[in-house]
Formats: sequence, structure tokens, C-alpha cells
Amino acid sequence: MAIETRRSFCRFCHAGCAIDVDVEITDDGHERVRTVRGVQEDPMYAGYT
Repeated sequence: MAIETRRSFCRFCHAGCAIDVDVEITDDGHERVRTVRGVQEDPMYAGYT
């Protein structure tokens, strides 16, 4: 089992805030989202989601 962080953006509204998504990858290849958080170093939204 491994955890991989992927950069994406929030699709809840029109703003498109940057987010980091921690994805757990199991030994058999299944993926599960574990954590979603705003990107603090984003110059426009500064971690707001």
C-alpha cells in the first residue's frame, strides 16, 4: 500500500481552487481518496477551498 499526492483543482464552484489529493494505492491497484486539502502556496487562493 502506498500514498500518492496528486495536484488537482476543486470543481465545486467556478473559482477552480488548487487542491492536493492524497490517494491510497493498494497492492492490487485499487485507488481510494484519503485526504483533500487546499494548496497553501497557491498565489491566488492561498489554500482556500
